[in-house]
This record gives sequence, C-alpha cells and structure tokens, in this order.
Amino acid sequence: MTGKPMAEMIAELGLTGEFCAALQDAESCSSVAAVLLRLLFAYERGNWDSAIREAQSLSLDPAAVARLHSDCTRQSHRVVSPPS
Repeated sequence: MTGKPMAEMIAELGLTGEFCAALQDAESCSSVAAVLLRLLFAYERGNWDSAIREAQSLSLDPAAVARLHSDCTRQSHRVVSPPS
C-alpha cells in the first residue's frame, strides 16, 4: 500500500522480535504471530483449507474464527466507509 519495502516499514514502526520476524517471513516462521498472519492471509485469499489448518494449529475453533473475521471485517467497513 505504501510502496515501501517491508523491512523499511518495520524499522519505521519500531517493531522487533516475533512480530518483525513474522512480517518479514510469515511462511517459514513458526511463532504464534506468524501463524496468525498465515491465518489472516488464508482468509483474505479465500483459502479455507489453510485457514482451518492454521486455526486448528492454534487450538482455535475454525467456526469461531470465521465469525470473528466476519465481525472484524464488518466493523472495519463501518470505520472506513462514510455513512450514506
């Protein structure tokens, strides 16, 4: 979105440790933050098998995660979309 490399944005935000590693390489990182990012990416891409697998790897109920994702998406649309 910003056109900046991820490493530069991470440095500007002052992120370190687990979050920094997850943002730089979520696919090969095994931290909880990386698994949560992979779960989010799977939802954004509609990759439901991966979403279920990532949720279960964190002992989360996939149906509860789906409801939470839907609720968060609706709320974010309310925040960024002006009332008509």
